[in-house]
Amino acid sequence: MKTTNMDIKEFLEQDLVKSCVKKYKKILKDKEMVEYNVFNISSYNNQLENFHSDVLASLLDPNGLHCEGNKFLILFITFLNEKQGFSIEQSWFENATIHREIGNAESHIDILILGSEKSIIIENKINDAPYMIDQLDRYFLLVNDEWKKNVCGIIYLSLEGFKKVSTDIDRAKPLLKNIGAYEDKNIDLCTGWLFPCYLECTNEDSRSLIFQYIKLIKHLANNSMEKNTIEDYYGFISNSANFEIAKTIIQFTNSIPLYRAKKFIDSIIDHSPYRNLNLWSSYPNICLFTNWVESSNDFKLDVGFHDDGSVTVLFWNIAKDNEDGRLAVFDKIQTINFDTQFYFLSDSKYEKKYTLSEFKSMINIDNEVAKFVNLFLEKLREISNK
Repeated sequence: MKTTNMDIKEFLEQDLVKSCVKKYKKILKDKEMVEYNVFNISSYNNQLENFHSDVLASLLDPNGLHCEGNKFLILFITFLNEKQGFSIEQSWFENATIHREIGNAESHIDILILGSEKSIIIENKINDAPYMIDQLDRYFLLVNDEWKKNVCGIIYLSLEGFKKVSTDIDRAKPLLKNIGAYEDKNIDLCTGWLFPCYLECTNEDSRSLIFQYIKLIKHLANNSMEKNTIEDYYGFISNSANFEIAKTIIQFTNSIPLYRAKKFIDSIIDHSPYRNLNLWSSYPNICLFTNWVESSNDFKLDVGFHDDGSVTVLFWNIAKDNEDGRLAVFDKIQTINFDTQFYFLSDSKYEKKYTLSEFKSMINIDNEVAKFVNLFLEKLREISNK
């Protein structure tokens, strides 16, 4: 297929492509913010079947180790009423008890909140465990009819709320709500319940645990959202025409760093005091200014154009990548009053960095880098000729 500029323009302007790009950028940003948390350092615990139910039950328990009494349980009931449309009286659960894996030989309820006469059933599927046939129906009949604890809420909890279940029992239908742990909406469990718990928690240990658990849930949900967004995009580019355009865009994008590096070399008026200026054979997006030797020092200048749009200018002493080398490099940049332009990186290396967030466009960066390096070289020539 021959791909034209118009083909690419029309491809990029497709609503689905723009939507996928927007969502994907947000997901990546959100993932970066929440991926480091105490539960996620090891993937072992948070993948265990009972992990999430244990955490949630411990928070709901008025006698739990969080030392906050029934505060979190009250906030949970408030969440169900205000965000999920329930009409549950707090007085029904004044002396509530929280039970894990309770039931009989056929039924094991993940979390059961028991009041004196009322109950709330929570079935947790955050870890994407399979749903057993008539699972919630059996739970309802066991608690409501056999144990005579009137069920006033049935919560089916999944990671993003995409998993939906229903019941064949007419009495249970208005009591069942499918809730997402995190959907980036005020009706999900994280936003509607866990975050208010975090805000109102006075025990520092418990507050820290809630904060870390929120980060874990968001991390897990963002992983799933990323997969779904890629799936949407994959469906769009799966036909041969769209795939060829997408492949061409990738090729264009991958060639940008090398293009910028070559363009930069063309912008250099005089590369002395360096004898050589060329692209690094192993990484051709990096321009190497080499072979400027003074006494036992070999000063090197590297200008790198990176995939994220940034540029780094690195000035260092290849002969002495140590403290002696650092002092020699610093003497050069201080003599020409450029010491405030660089920051010390390591060993003998001093770096100046240009980022898209600061300069808004790669063109702006390229112009500034060319201007800076040409002036830098000019000043170096003045002191090298003395």
